Amino acid sequence: MQRCGACTRFVWFPMYICPHCASTDLHWTALSGDGTVYSRSLVIDPVSAASAPPGPLLVALIELDEGPVMMSNVIGDGAEDVVIGDRVRVVFQQVSDDVTLPVFERVNAES
Repeated sequence: MQRCGACTRFVWFPMYICPHCASTDLHWTALSGDGTVYSRSLVIDPVSAASAPPGPLLVALIELDEGPVMMSNVIGDGAEDVVIGDRVRVVFQQVSDDVTLPVFERVNAES
């Protein structure tokens, strides 16, 4: 995720200018990839079947351990059973030769 060198705040979605202080001093920073489900919505009937993945789609706001909140999908076995407060970890899903997306999987309570 990008982080501003001037105000030190995280920036998501990637930008050229910090939306918090207007600095152009943005740098990529590695994050843990761990977070907590802040909000969730299960999409049963997508608007367009042509662009939808097979099965229900769980869209969630994920509060990363470092503080920023990002919207993503939760995938994997039992994704539709994810509830607010569940722990998740990022995985990267390649959707085309040019596009790889950060998505999340639930972290097993025993992990």
